[in-house]
Amino acid sequence: MSGLTVSKERHGDALVVSIAGELDISNAPQLAAEVDGVADGSALVLDLTELEFVDSTGLRTLVVAARAAPHGCAFVCPEDNAPVQRLIEIFGVAEAFPVHGTRAEAGLA
Repeated sequence: MSGLTVSKERHGDALVVSIAGELDISNAPQLAAEVDGVADGSALVLDLTELEFVDSTGLRTLVVAARAAPHGCAFVCPEDNAPVQRLIEIFGVAEAFPVHGTRAEAGLA
């Protein structure tokens, strides 16, 4: 397992949280702690570009963070990231939140 890396950066009016590695039941609490309350007055963008694997617990953690963002949330997940993209489609995340293929499409270029 490659573990989990979380980094945060401001981009205009958005807080971008980049999530890399593997997000699963073992480290979902780490991500929850990292994103809890971070979107203070900003839109939240969860960048999954470097996420290699996510299980259902990890996906639930992402959705909970997205729902908690008071100024909205969007996801960045490239179409070629098949394992993550598949879960996003199966669980209807794209129906609840905008999902962009690139940072540029999300307005972060």
